[in-house]
Amino acid sequence: MERDWSMKLGTAGGSPPVEKPTWHSPDAAPRRPREGAPDYAAPAQFLAALALWAAPAIILMRFDLLALPERLFAAMLRHDPAVAVALAVALAYAIATAFLVAATARQLVEARSRWLKSCVFLIASPPIALSLAVAPLLALLCFTSIAMSYLPGLP
Repeated sequence: MERDWSMKLGTAGGSPPVEKPTWHSPDAAPRRPREGAPDYAAPAQFLAALALWAAPAIILMRFDLLALPERLFAAMLRHDPAVAVALAVALAYAIATAFLVAATARQLVEARSRWLKSCVFLIASPPIALSLAVAPLLALLCFTSIAMSYLPGLP
């Protein structure tokens, strides 16, 4: 006597059951906005990234900008691990916000006109360039501060 294995597996006629994709399955179709509906997410993300990038400048406006390099180098020469951590956090923030601005700018210009691409890249390039210019300075200050903290015979 032969058994019907298709009934045991829960399929009728031997075909596998068809599962509907859920929102977390890899086969789920991405949600798309209605046809003709404006997409506000990409410009909002780009503006938020620019605001995050510019936030330290608002904090630095409290200080005298001509005395700022002197204060940074004086802080570097202090033998304090908290200064080294603060400089490391500033370095990570500068690099992360530059990447965030670049990523949101790229997302904003996908499938857009050349004119809009040029405008967005003109807006996004100064923050990225300034972050790239500040990152080596912060890295030098951070690692020199760490070296001075843990190698006291160095200065």
